[in-house]
Amino acid sequence: MGRDVLGRAPAQGWSYLRAAPGTLIYLFTLQVTQLTLETVDDHLGQRLLISESTNLFNMARVPVQVLIGSAFWIDSSTLVSCGALAALLVVLVPLERWLGTGRWLVALATGHIGATLLTLVATTCLLRHGLLSPAVAHAADVGVSYALLAGFGLLLHRLPRRRYRLAVAVLVTAVLAVVLVRDQEIADLGHLLSFLIGFGLVPLVPRVDRLAAAVAVPAPAAKPAAVPLPRTARAASPAGVRGSGSRQLAGRALTVANGQIHLTASEKS
Repeated sequence: MGRDVLGRAPAQGWSYLRAAPGTLIYLFTLQVTQLTLETVDDHLGQRLLISESTNLFNMARVPVQVLIGSAFWIDSSTLVSCGALAALLVVLVPLERWLGTGRWLVALATGHIGATLLTLVATTCLLRHGLLSPAVAHAADVGVSYALLAGFGLLLHRLPRRRYRLAVAVLVTAVLAVVLVRDQEIADLGHLLSFLIGFGLVPLVPRVDRLAAAVAVPAPAAKPAAVPLPRTARAASPAGVRGSGSRQLAGRALTVANGQIHLTASEKS
């Protein structure tokens, strides 16, 4: 029995992952780019990252290329990169299985691009007021965190109760806000924005789940109306008889003699 279960586990696991082809392709691409960074020298690797970064310089020249390309590189150590890939696997596979590949792609693209554009607006404003170094315009800015947090925010809508979803969303928002205030990094602002964008993508939630969440508590059933007894049965029932023993049938009569009740048949009129 145990061997049968262990034998079926790999097949079931592959069947589970196969239902999320977009996530598998995304993870495979990230593995390729990560191996590329590990096989080239540091100088060339840094040039690759900067060329795909969503900094102000690249956004003014090749905005579409860097908006897409920046989501396929991870500028971190090997350990952090493995953790990021594991987090993507845990979050994006159930999200894609739930939404379908099309809506899954829309959700990740909206979170990644939306948070990137909003942080660029904030960066521009800070530069104009002299609150950031001009070197930020050419800095490396790549990663999967915006897409990951947007997917996680949307996945919260799978929680069974609305108060649970709101409680977790408030908790995550508070944590991200504290990190932003503490570190004062533009990337942390993007993390907060991407999570809020993902949580706000309620229209992407399958219609069945939205209807289930919107179902009101059913009203109590109306009390059935009493059905009057036939006239002949009401007339034949003695005043002192109550409860189940007082139910009478048409065409029959009750008589009382010597303290006993007798049921006798009567002729049809």
